[in-house]
Amino acid sequence: MADEGALYELAARLGSFSIHDRHGWVVWMDGFEEGIGKWVATTWGTGGAVALSPTYARSGYWSCELKAGSDGLMKTSIYRKLPLPIMGKLGFECSVGFDNAMAGLYLLFDVYDGAYRHEPLFCYDYANTKLKVRDENGDFQDVATGVDVYSSLYPFWTMKLVVDFGSQKYVRLTFNESEYDLSAYSYLYTVDASNPLLRPQIQVIGTSGKNALAYVDDMIITQNEP
Repeated sequence: MADEGALYELAARLGSFSIHDRHGWVVWMDGFEEGIGKWVATTWGTGGAVALSPTYARSGYWSCELKAGSDGLMKTSIYRKLPLPIMGKLGFECSVGFDNAMAGLYLLFDVYDGAYRHEPLFCYDYANTKLKVRDENGDFQDVATGVDVYSSLYPFWTMKLVVDFGSQKYVRLTFNESEYDLSAYSYLYTVDASNPLLRPQIQVIGTSGKNALAYVDDMIITQNEP
């Protein structure tokens, strides 16, 4: 049997955009090359919008442009509903370029298993240069401080959240070149008998009086994470 690392390298050389973190098995990916019609978009505030864009992309020709509202909740989000993979350690990766009007970015990794809604959430608090996760009590815990990346619509910054849905705990976070151990944190989950599904979501939070802009690309879901 071929070495697993060699297989990942072969896939990358053949053009896959799953090249930043090659742990886990890819079960779904979307680089927006076929549009954004399969995504559900929601905006809050004046001027909020979601659109397919050829202006910037991490790979291929297209990305998804998220423009936050300039007032009210000042948010914009997209999410997909996907079949539930084998429960265990799953990963959610995406790449984002953003301007300096963005206050924060959320990765929500909701899983409905027929009995519970699992609600792990990662936040890049750009305004305060912090990486955070939401714990089992709904409170945000600082994972790292002083994380001040260059605000630019290009290049894109890549992040990946790995969660163990069997133990209701976070596993790790990869943010660009850095990896953080999250195993000390549990995530929020609530009783919910909805039909089983996986719902990855990304939210952009803006600042008052401005339409913060972000471009999202290369969304990836993995299973069998170490």
